[in-house]
Amino acid sequence: MVQAVRFAHSGPAKAGPLTKRYTIMNTEKIAKAIQSHGWLCQHVTPMPWEKGKLGFSYTIGLFEKFKQPEIMVIGYEQDLSYRFLRSCYELVSKGQNIVPDVRTKEVLANDYDVVFKNIRKELYPEQLGIAVNYYGHTDFPALVIFWPDKNNLFPWEAGYDDISQEQELSLV
Repeated sequence: MVQAVRFAHSGPAKAGPLTKRYTIMNTEKIAKAIQSHGWLCQHVTPMPWEKGKLGFSYTIGLFEKFKQPEIMVIGYEQDLSYRFLRSCYELVSKGQNIVPDVRTKEVLANDYDVVFKNIRKELYPEQLGIAVNYYGHTDFPALVIFWPDKNNLFPWEAGYDDISQEQELSLV
């Protein structure tokens, strides 16, 4: 479970060795990472011309190993994104299902809920390109995480008063 008191997008994720969009990671290396660690965390940094876009990270391997959806988190630094996604991996590795459109307290501490929502399939090649390349198709589920405001409300609920989650909402 990730400790968090208040959430705010920290801006685009920092670029690292494998974070440039469309960097193709060899499927053999992905398979080896999944075999060794149970999953892989893919970070994506917006290109310079993608002004206003936030970096994001997603899992590869949850579907293959556990028949659970791949998970995406948007707008956090890579280390925090990894911790959020690691928390999701730990849940599914213990046999818990990640279900869309249901509030859950299992990912964050301090009694904050998160909600997972389905990512539209037509967006997979652009948003989950390395996972699509690895699996060789788009026939796998993928969810994006939504965060609550300080009153534990979500963007689609009356009274929500916090950071914009427009990029997340554009995926569902």
